[in-house]
Amino acid sequence: MRITNVKSLATTRALLAVLTVFALLGAGCASSGAGSVPAGPSDEELVTQVINSSLAALQAKDIAKMMTAYAEDFASDQGDKAGMTEFLTTAASQGFLDGMTANVEALAVTVTGATAKATGVAVEGAFGALNLGFDLAKRDGQWIITGQTQQ
Repeated sequence: MRITNVKSLATTRALLAVLTVFALLGAGCASSGAGSVPAGPSDEELVTQVINSSLAALQAKDIAKMMTAYAEDFASDQGDKAGMTEFLTTAASQGFLDGMTANVEALAVTVTGATAKATGVAVEGAFGALNLGFDLAKRDGQWIITGQTQQ
């Protein structure tokens, strides 16, 4: 009977030794970056997403959705956020946004700390053709449009 207990004890110790080795290997892999969670999108990618989603909403004539990406203290050639909202709503109701296209092939994003500039956005429609630039700020972890200019 004692021999069985010794075998059982030896088996248990061997199993613990193997589990310890696997645990240590796993810890080593985790600290070396293998199996770690991939990094999220860069600030440049997040700014690009804001610009693209805003342009998609504009093309869909969903001005309310577009303006959710705009800061309350937004400023542009069209005035503040309320002025831009009114301008775009009027343009949409008069058909100026019909068939509008946006080209972001030349989009260039420069991030400096919690601010960014996005340039090279070309839009075209019944209103003509414009090249736009955007100023953005990172607020509460989210990028938001704070300014817009015609280039």
